[in-house]
Amino acid sequence: MSKLPARIGFWASIAETFVSLVYIFGLVILIVIALSQYSASELAAQQQWTDMITYAQDYAEDPISLRISLIVQVSAFLAGILILVVFLAIHEMADPTLKIVTRIATAFVLMMAILSSWGYYVQLASVHQVIIGGGDLEGLSQFAESNISSPGMATLQLSWALFYGLGSLIILPAFGKTRIEKWIKAGFLFNGLIGVTVGIAYACGATAILPLAILGLIGASFVYPLLALRFYQSILNMS
Repeated sequence: MSKLPARIGFWASIAETFVSLVYIFGLVILIVIALSQYSASELAAQQQWTDMITYAQDYAEDPISLRISLIVQVSAFLAGILILVVFLAIHEMADPTLKIVTRIATAFVLMMAILSSWGYYVQLASVHQVIIGGGDLEGLSQFAESNISSPGMATLQLSWALFYGLGSLIILPAFGKTRIEKWIKAGFLFNGLIGVTVGIAYACGATAILPLAILGLIGASFVYPLLALRFYQSILNMS
C-alpha cells in the first residue's frame, strides 16, 4: 500500500488539531471577554436576537471581540475542509471489506464540508463585510449566525451537528481495538451522539440545546492528534 494516504492523513490531522485549538481558545476568550463586560443576566439578555440593526451596532462597537470572532469563523471554515481530507485518508487505508462503510461516512462529511464552507464564507464575505462597510442590512438577518432561527444557522446545524454526527458514528467500524483506536472511537461516538441529537432537536424547534453541539465538537477535536499518531504508526509500519 502507498504511504501517500497515510502521509496526507497525518498532516491533515495535525492541521485540524491546530485549527481546533484556535477555535476552542477563541471561544474561551470570547466568553471571558463577555463575562468581564456583562453580568450573567445582562449576557443572557444580550444573546437574545432582536434585529439586524442592533446586532450590527453591537458587532461593530467591540473591535477585539470582532477580530476574535473572525478568527473563530476562519478556523471553522478550514476545519470542515481538513476533516474531509482526514476521512478520505481513513477510507483509503481501510480494510477492503469496510470501504462501503467508510465511503458512506465520507459522503456525510463531504456534505458537512460543503455546507460549512458555504455557511462560513457567507459570514465572512457577506455578513461581516456588509456590517463593517456600512452596507444595506435589509435581509441580512436571515444569514447571520447569531440569529439562531435563521436559515444561516440552520445550514450550520445541518452541517456540523447532523451530517458530521452521522459521519462520526458511521466511521466507527473502521477502527480496531488498540488503545489509540478505542479513544478515537470514543471521541467520534461522543460527537456523533451529541451531533445527531442536536440536529434533530434543532429541527424540532429546541434551540436551547444548541450549546451542547459545541461540547460535542470540542470532544471530537481531541480525536485528531490521536489520528495523527495512528497515521504516523502506519507510515512506520510501511517503511
